[in-house]
Amino acid sequence: MESGRVRDFIAESWHVHLGPEQPFYLLEPYKFEGLAFPPTFEEVAAAHLETMRSIQPEGPYFLSGYCNGALLAYEMARQLQVQGQTVGLLLLMDPGFAGRDSLVRRVIGGFCNLLRMDQEKQFEGFLSVQHIYRYLRFAHYRSSTNAELLGNVEQDELGGKDSNASQVSLSLKLRALRPRVEILRQDWANIYDWQVANYMPSLIQAKSRSSGRVKNLHAPMGGGT
Repeated sequence: MESGRVRDFIAESWHVHLGPEQPFYLLEPYKFEGLAFPPTFEEVAAAHLETMRSIQPEGPYFLSGYCNGALLAYEMARQLQVQGQTVGLLLLMDPGFAGRDSLVRRVIGGFCNLLRMDQEKQFEGFLSVQHIYRYLRFAHYRSSTNAELLGNVEQDELGGKDSNASQVSLSLKLRALRPRVEILRQDWANIYDWQVANYMPSLIQAKSRSSGRVKNLHAPMGGGT
């Protein structure tokens, strides 16, 4: 449940350390292309479970995820328990937070409801707000966005303040700040934020390896912003 270089690193390192007697599978990120409106976080987890159980129909299941994928692994484990399956291990590495940006989504939803905008427009508005926030706050996000607009210009050339000011025109910055909706819809991180903003996970039961006791486990929860 990872992407890009993180997925490749995990695949290589786990292959070395686990060996052929302990096979593992990496799930590809959910494909949002062509969808007017993304599915819920729970629906994405259910789709991954369908793929996983087509290979291994019955548990026990050993699940792990990194960052955004960690929260997805939690939801998959919760659904497996509801289905009566055994989760032998749930390993969450640097997990994301459920309910993150919930306030942003509620405010946008309230405003759009006043204007009688549908869910698709609310979704696009959320993507735009998240993009503007990241572009103004995070230098690496700003540099990568500018580099994509400039085509073949390397991100390193945009890193310094002097080169940034000389090479990135005001027109380019405005285009980068308000990209086309089609571009926003390709940003998995912001789509993920939209999904988890409304995600309120229930508890799952977990057994402590040290004491053997069964206790309820909470999903990582974020604040309201």
